[in-house]
Amino acid sequence: MKPKNDSSSPASCSGDSCPTGSCGGPGLCPGIALFIAYAVGGGLTMLTGLHWLGWAVGVPLALILITGAWRFIPKKVG
Repeated sequence: MKPKNDSSSPASCSGDSCPTGSCGGPGLCPGIALFIAYAVGGGLTMLTGLHWLGWAVGVPLALILITGAWRFIPKKVG
């Protein structure tokens, strides 16, 4: 018995309102954002030897990149 391949869209999905996947959000794709945050946090940990610093920078960076919050951070202060 072959499994049924149902590639049709749900009934509530129409045109442009259909989700495009996890990369259709306001920020970066989660995989790319997590990789960047992991690289930055791991680099800081390797440079300083302080594990807490890598976490303290990596986790907020990942959240900022995934949510697209960098658009709301002021570019000029003062």
